[in-house]
Amino acid sequence: VEQLTRWPEIHEVVPVGSQGIRKELNELARAYQLEFCSRLPANFVWEQSAGPATCILAVGELGLEERLMTLGQPVTWLGHWQ
Repeated sequence: VEQLTRWPEIHEVVPVGSQGIRKELNELARAYQLEFCSRLPANFVWEQSAGPATCILAVGELGLEERLMTLGQPVTWLGHWQ
């Protein structure tokens, strides 16, 4: 997480809490006045609780997939903003 906050192409790093990914995405959408477009299957569980230090959302520029893979942590590309 600390490494991500130093990358200029990363705009937000948000921990996912007990209310799940959807809550955090909705808050980001409100803050930036954007709409999130998912690239995950319709049966993905957006509301599942995330325990302490288990999951973060990183919001950044397009094309970060390869660089994120160098961190040695599991990465799931959720979608994009419009």
